[in-house]
Amino acid sequence: MSEKLVDLIVNGNNSSIGGDYRNVKINGHGRIFGDTNCEQFTCNGKGSISGNVTSENLVVNGFCKFQGKIHAGNITIGGHANIDGEVEAKYLDIDGHSTITGKVNVDQADIDGWVTIKNSFQAEKMMVDGKCKITGNLSAKDIRLDGMLTVGENCEAESFVGDGKFDIDGLLSADKIDITIIWDSSAKEIGGQSVIVKRKLELFGKIISAIKDVHFKADIIEADEIELYHTKARVVRGHDIIIGENCDIDLVEYSGSFKQSDAAKIKKIVQL
Repeated sequence: MSEKLVDLIVNGNNSSIGGDYRNVKINGHGRIFGDTNCEQFTCNGKGSISGNVTSENLVVNGFCKFQGKIHAGNITIGGHANIDGEVEAKYLDIDGHSTITGKVNVDQADIDGWVTIKNSFQAEKMMVDGKCKITGNLSAKDIRLDGMLTVGENCEAESFVGDGKFDIDGLLSADKIDITIIWDSSAKEIGGQSVIVKRKLELFGKIISAIKDVHFKADIIEADEIELYHTKARVVRGHDIIIGENCDIDLVEYSGSFKQSDAAKIKKIVQL
């Protein structure tokens, strides 16, 4: 950005055209028509942007509606943002509430608030401590879940560590899958090299256990190494398999080693 660029600041009820600016700040009720390029975009009031936004840093503390694509270095949403378009960024941090209709492609995402993505989501690293709903596919190298995650299609990762609640309508695929269930969670199918499903043994987990019987549910679980507790599945297939307590499995197929807890129910066991 050139040093000759001016600032666009909206303090009252005003509208402006897009263009190239240094800083864009909306403190009142502001409307911008056209593509906007800036170093810093900040909405502290109520904003409406009709056009694409390109910014090194984009911050929403109030309410802002974007009708167009966002391309940014860092995006921080502490307020409420509706984005009717695609999002590309190095870093996406959502502490407030956001709805995104287009595809999302970021290097890193931290979801501490509540976000709904009505499309696919792609990231290098994703951390969810809040609530995240994705209607399309989720793809990331590293996924860490401590909150709530819903995926309408498939979820693909190199590492998936889930300590919260999640529901995946398609395939959960990762080299390493480590699931600690507190609430009921599910995936239609699971595939990977290593799959571990266990219960949380801390005090909070014991309190939840007293309230309800919690399970992880899947139709098919397939991996080289599998260790399951508190799991309900139709088929479990792998090389080395351990079926622990409170599991209910229709069919187990193994080609290496197999161990079963006396507190597990398995209808049929087949050595391949």
